[in-house]
Amino acid sequence: MSPAFEIINKNIIGRKLPRFLVQGENLCKSFGKRQIFKDASFNIKRQDKIALIGENGVGKTTLLKIICGLDKNFTGTIRINPSVKIGYFAQELDNLNNDATILNDVLTEDFTVEEARLLLAGLLFRGDDVFKKIGNLSMGEKGRVAFAKLILSGVNLLVLDESTNYMDIISKEKIEEVLEEFSGSIIFVSHDRYFIRRLANRVFTIEDKKLYCFDGDYEYYLAKRKKQSEKKQIGMKHGIISDNIKRLELELAFLSGKLNETSDEEEKEKLNTRFLAVARELNKNRGLLGREE
Repeated sequence: MSPAFEIINKNIIGRKLPRFLVQGENLCKSFGKRQIFKDASFNIKRQDKIALIGENGVGKTTLLKIICGLDKNFTGTIRINPSVKIGYFAQELDNLNNDATILNDVLTEDFTVEEARLLLAGLLFRGDDVFKKIGNLSMGEKGRVAFAKLILSGVNLLVLDESTNYMDIISKEKIEEVLEEFSGSIIFVSHDRYFIRRLANRVFTIEDKKLYCFDGDYEYYLAKRKKQSEKKQIGMKHGIISDNIKRLELELAFLSGKLNETSDEEEKEKLNTRFLAVARELNKNRGLLGREE
């Protein structure tokens, strides 16, 4: 536990938060005629750390903005418990004042200067570093300041949109340490598998305009997806075998009719040879279908 643990969780420790912080039901979102996702239902519970993953353009940022109330142009219902205070972190770092010093920008009336400096020290801003002007910082440094500002605003639900993409390794490591110690809930978009593995205890994914929720960590998600993929492959194989059986049954019926019609012994022998070959292939496919089931 870091020295800043109690500061990170100052507005969470001892507070009785509800089990469900956010509940979304049948959310549908479109941009013009282009549908992004439909009938998305989910919940964010107390102490959830949810990784929201999926290909670029599937609607991850859009869903985060709906949760934060920044996008209201959707259908469906989203309920946010009154006790929830959301902190949104976007790559643009819109919550920073470039003309202010680090210390002045992160200070709030709920925290003392000493508490703010202790948290900032954990994010590598020590001594006179806290008096640096934000406009003169690197992107990694600005990212650390933005996190400190969110934490010191007293939020209990962090919404993070690819928050560590542009950061240096040290900045990412320090922010991950803060997030691990954060006792509130988090939903975050990231393509960093190490970050997801380290932090997530649930995984949401948007695919084919649908939201899928997995109640386990990233390894659980991977195992589930592998099982689903194998099941899908079995289903496809099942369909191919079933189609083969139908085709062979039709050919067998055709050959049977031809055998009854012909009186030519040579043709009858050829038809009989083919009939037996088709019958053997049909029995083989029926056996395969039985094993698949």
